[in-house]
Amino acid sequence: MSTVLIVSKDSLFVNELRRSFERAGARAIGSNNVFEAEQIIASAVVDGLVVDREIDCRNGIGLCERIASLYSKSTPVMMLMDSGYDPAFLATALAAGTAGVFSKSDPVRQSTRRVLELIESRTGTRNEPDPEAKVNRDTDPMTGLTNRHYFVRRLQGEWVFACNQSVPMAIVILAPDRIADLREQSGDAAVARMMTSAARVLEGQLRSRDSVSRFDDDSFGVVLSETGIEDAYDRASSLAQALAEVQYGTVDEPHCTTFSTGVAAAINSMAASPDELINDSVDRLRKEQASKLASADDSISSAA
Repeated sequence: MSTVLIVSKDSLFVNELRRSFERAGARAIGSNNVFEAEQIIASAVVDGLVVDREIDCRNGIGLCERIASLYSKSTPVMMLMDSGYDPAFLATALAAGTAGVFSKSDPVRQSTRRVLELIESRTGTRNEPDPEAKVNRDTDPMTGLTNRHYFVRRLQGEWVFACNQSVPMAIVILAPDRIADLREQSGDAAVARMMTSAARVLEGQLRSRDSVSRFDDDSFGVVLSETGIEDAYDRASSLAQALAEVQYGTVDEPHCTTFSTGVAAAINSMAASPDELINDSVDRLRKEQASKLASADDSISSAA
């Protein structure tokens, strides 16, 4: 059984989260001050730490940094919670070693599931002594998102619903531009950091009825429920813009990037199969990336 410590002065929200974790089969402990939280972690096995941004003068980050420094080999999965989504705060939280930020306005069940999936997918936690323990087969261990197998199943389910109810649905495939350059310059670890940070941003931008998964090594897949083609393009543009506003990497080695998107929608749901939607969206993504690359090369040539 996983144990999660919730640190917040908002007693109503702490109790709501505790009940949600307990319904999900986890043990939850609530605390309303930083000193008590540190004592609990020092004396008990804690697999997950959820900290309210408002708990101290450093927006909860100070507590997370102290826990990471004291328990470097057995640091619990750490999440910060905020009243909303702030890209700048998210970047700071990720740089401090947390797994990300979730909003108090999110459905509590969704936030609970996200924390527990991160705990389950992480090897080497104090709650998981066997490093060969099997992780959730639907979870991508690097980003904590669901994986491509789940994405395909979710897409098939949404497509069937769209057919039966005569409503539209859409998917978006997103990928960072020039990721090969980042991998060559800074290595796989830098790419992993960027993909993990991008995953948290995407989670924060989606509606509760939508889903985001890691589609392949360098891209994400989003299923948009009851969404037509025009709205899907608007959503894709908003997601790409939110991702481009984040500074990835580390404080010493910051990195910014743009994202390309591929959108496909079942306007008349019987006109396209799930496989056709995937193929169409991937083709459009690759065309957009190729167009951006060609434009960049032309600009370099003109400058020369």
